[in-house]
Amino acid sequence: MVIDGRAGDLLSSVELSPLEAAYLADGAPRAIGATLAGLAHMGLIEFRTEDYVVPRKPAPTGLLKDPIQQAVIDCVSQSDRLSSVQDIRKYAEPSTGPVRDALRAADLLLGERALWTGGLAIASAGLAVFIGILLLAAANGGVTANGVFCGLFVTSIPTVILIGRRRRTRRGSAVLRQLQDEHVALKESAEHAPALLSPTDLSRAVAIYGSTILEGGPLDLVGKALKPERGSCGACGGGCGGCGGCGGCGGCA
Repeated sequence: MVIDGRAGDLLSSVELSPLEAAYLADGAPRAIGATLAGLAHMGLIEFRTEDYVVPRKPAPTGLLKDPIQQAVIDCVSQSDRLSSVQDIRKYAEPSTGPVRDALRAADLLLGERALWTGGLAIASAGLAVFIGILLLAAANGGVTANGVFCGLFVTSIPTVILIGRRRRTRRGSAVLRQLQDEHVALKESAEHAPALLSPTDLSRAVAIYGSTILEGGPLDLVGKALKPERGSCGACGGGCGGCGGCGGCGGCA
C-alpha cells in the first residue's frame, strides 16, 4: 500500500496505487477490472468475447506482487473451462480486503460503523417520505393498493441506491475528484492510443475513470467485458418496467 496523508488536511498529499484508486472509485469490481485490463495489456491474459477470458502465457516469476493480480491469474489458469469475468470477480474479491482496509485506515473509505449508521439514517428518511406519500394519498381520497405500490417504488429505489453508493468519506471523494482532474491526458490516451501506455498506466486510467473509457476504441472488447454485471441492471430494468405500468404514480391520489 502506498497511502500517505496528514490528518485534518482534506487534500493532503495522498499517493494511491492503481488498485487503491480503483477501490476508492467503485469498490472491488473496479479494482478487479483494472487488474484485468493491466494483465491483458501485459499479454498474460486475453479477452475472447465480452464474457470470457483465457490465459495466454505464464507470468514471469516475481512479476505479480499484488494479491489481486495473483488471484486473477490463479482463477484463469486453474480453471478447466473458459473463465467468465463474473466468475473472476467472485474468485478475486476476497483478495481486495487489504486494499479496502488500507483506504479505511487513511480515512478515505467509511468504516463499518459509519456505513451502518449512515444507511440507517437514509432508510429512516425513505420511510418518512413513504409515510408522507400515504398520508397525502389518504387526504386525497384514500389509500389504494396502487398508491402503496407507487409509494414503495418512489421511496425504496432511491433509498437503496443512496445506501449502496455511500462508501467514501468526504476526504475520499475529494481525493477521487483530484485524481480525475489530474489524469485527463491519461484518460485520452487510454481512449484513443492505449498501446502507448504501460500496463500500470492503463490500469490507472481504468481505475480512475472506469472501463467505459475503453469502449469504442482499440480496446473496445475489454471495455465492454468489464462493464458492471448485467444481472443487476437487468433486474432494475424489469422493476422500471413494472413501475411504468403503475398508471399510476401520477394518479396515486
